[in-house]
Amino acid sequence: MEAYLILEDGTTFTGRSIGSTKDVISEIVFNTSMTGYLEVLTDPSYAGQAVVMTYPLIGNYGICREDMEAKVSNTDGFIVRELSRLGSNFRNEQSIQDFLVEQDIPGIEGIDTRALTKILREKGTMNGMITTKMPENMEEALAKIKDYSVRGVVDKVTTKEIVSYRPGDLNTDSNVSVSKKVAILDVGTKFNIARCLLKRGCEVTIFPARTNPEDILAINPDGIMLTNGPGDPKECTEVIQNLNSLYQSDVPIFAIDVPMQQNEDNVQYVADQLRKLKDFIEECTGKKITDETLTERLRRSKRTLEKFAQYEKESADRYIPADLVTPLYAGMTNNLLLGTEEEETYVDRLLNDVKKAPAKKGKKIYWMHTIPFWSDAVKNELCFQEKAQIVGCELSRVCEPDFDPEKPYEAMARRMVYHALNGSAIRRIEAGIRHAKETGADGVVWFGHWGCKHTLGAAQLAKRKFEEQGIPLLILDGDGSDRSHGGEGQTSTRLGAFLEMLNTETDENTDRQEESHDE
Repeated sequence: MEAYLILEDGTTFTGRSIGSTKDVISEIVFNTSMTGYLEVLTDPSYAGQAVVMTYPLIGNYGICREDMEAKVSNTDGFIVRELSRLGSNFRNEQSIQDFLVEQDIPGIEGIDTRALTKILREKGTMNGMITTKMPENMEEALAKIKDYSVRGVVDKVTTKEIVSYRPGDLNTDSNVSVSKKVAILDVGTKFNIARCLLKRGCEVTIFPARTNPEDILAINPDGIMLTNGPGDPKECTEVIQNLNSLYQSDVPIFAIDVPMQQNEDNVQYVADQLRKLKDFIEECTGKKITDETLTERLRRSKRTLEKFAQYEKESADRYIPADLVTPLYAGMTNNLLLGTEEEETYVDRLLNDVKKAPAKKGKKIYWMHTIPFWSDAVKNELCFQEKAQIVGCELSRVCEPDFDPEKPYEAMARRMVYHALNGSAIRRIEAGIRHAKETGADGVVWFGHWGCKHTLGAAQLAKRKFEEQGIPLLILDGDGSDRSHGGEGQTSTRLGAFLEMLNTETDENTDRQEESHDE
């Protein structure tokens, strides 16, 4: 049976119907996972959304109910390039087609999911309709699609009754002794959250989202946990009010809300939360945190960031061969160790070393996202040779030193609110362009680490924005932490071709300059 996916801008894809044959209007989002489609289908966070799987073949290992993240699926729709009817796995219990029918999830296969993902990357999340019958009045249908919004999904996904688990439940080790009692307020809890707590010796009790604070406190929990979930928090006013009451108790619970919008009101909003966090830590640990200590650490942080920015500017005209750990180390230390004497000493040494380095050789590459430090292919192309070198890593410059240490809480809040990775991809891309130019980069590698939706989703947008500024960009997919996924041959080929392209462009530019000079 034919099926159609109609986006709110009128773009229409024609494919084959899978799962339920009912019509559905929903938000259309994409997921880049190569495996874990059952976890995606049963993740409460996708309630109110139809999911596009970018991997071309979905369902090849069937359905294993142990892997479900909730008892039922709350996903509105499922969109794939090809749905496997045969589940080849010893754990397989059911075909994915039968599961979709059972869960009443409509879907479509046989469409160009790469083209669809490009649209979503460019325009952001869009509404769409999955249907087996083209609307007679397209104008009216598009108006309904555009008018759709996700509503009431927290009440839809939350547990309807209080549920308790002990080690041994949810396929965990029953030999783990219970040491703590944790209450979870379920606004979209995945089973794996509970599993992680059970493995660490916690007795876990999951409460419906609108549970009265008194009922949660009545079990005398050692801690209260909030979960992520679907929908707009603005709908959850009752839940938020209950949380305010829970915050007044003696039970450890703390979460910091960092708004996406960059303005002074939000800086102050986060600063006020940090002041409460300071009181919370003092109460839990019995140790005092003075404003003088915070101010001194922030002074050192500011100096260190300023010195590191100077180091990257001075390295633009220098040849500094390095292994993959060195730029990655700078990214880690400028975040985890920032404000310590050790980090400032490290950056001081970088500044001294760069002055001794020889003049620039080869192509200079700026790296976006984490670096696969284990990759021989990346080492062979970009390290310990004169044809190319990595001159900077995005993770080392996610915060700018434009804060006032004399106002410690506002300074910390400003770093969080104006963090390059907080919010839209455009913010991150603009910061990357600025830093790449400061390092004199000839090209940029945008590393699409598997599992990072922010990086994978923004890849094409980043490529366009960087190249508009005259900086060639290579989108390189891979795993930044697990060498078992391989792909070394492809990585070597793509990096080699990218460097060859950069050299060709340089030669062509030189020829044009010489021709212009001759004329």
